[in-house]
Amino acid sequence: MDLFVPAEIRKVVPLEQRIDEAIDALLRLMRQGSPLCAAFSSGKDSSAMMVVFFMAAEKALEAGIEPRLMVLHSDTRIENPIIHKLARTEMDKIRAYARKLGIEMRVEIASPTILDSWGPRIIGGRAIPSFPMTNGDCSQDFKIKPMQSLRKRLLPVWGNGSECITLTGSRFLVPPTVFIN
Repeated sequence: MDLFVPAEIRKVVPLEQRIDEAIDALLRLMRQGSPLCAAFSSGKDSSAMMVVFFMAAEKALEAGIEPRLMVLHSDTRIENPIIHKLARTEMDKIRAYARKLGIEMRVEIASPTILDSWGPRIIGGRAIPSFPMTNGDCSQDFKIKPMQSLRKRLLPVWGNGSECITLTGSRFLVPPTVFIN
């Protein structure tokens, strides 16, 4: 047992209760008509988040609410080809399931600009490679900035002038946090 983990994390809460709380939170947002934007990596955390979203969407549809979701993925252009293919396949499944349910969904892929991509940055001498436990420049430049730029470009149409709620799948985010852009 790690004694330095915050008490909120050590507290045992049944998984079913956590899922129900997440579904209720998403239903409240859907009832309000809030535009939702999911940051999807195809990893286990964001995949679990998408499952919870679809569970909430099915309940919303039963209640006569039409959920909308924009899914954003960041293609860093340096990912392992198998992981790259997995992400594309998972996004195809997300699109297909949304179509099956009749949910309005937009799935978009962001990429760094040519100048911000790995080759020009590293080979061009503008940056050094990131290593574990050092800076997070690569996450910022290869994932976060491209997704923010794409979201900013798409939100005037998608968000209908409303602030977009970004959904992320993260372990141990205590207390649960909603990011509004």
